[in-house]
Amino acid sequence: MTDAVTALLVVLPAEQQQTLALLATLPPAEREAMAWNLDGFNHEETAKVLGRNPAAVRQAH
Repeated sequence: MTDAVTALLVVLPAEQQQTLALLATLPPAEREAMAWNLDGFNHEETAKVLGRNPAAVRQAH
């Protein structure tokens, strides 16, 4: 190991790799809303955190 930067390699299961690849194809607002949803937040919680209208977040899912 060197003093500089130590790289951390994370190997994701195929399903998680596919999910990340699909998320990357979404527009930024939809990607953000979906990421919160995948982390277990509902529409209202996501809207509050993102400072958006719950209806707009619901539409982005």
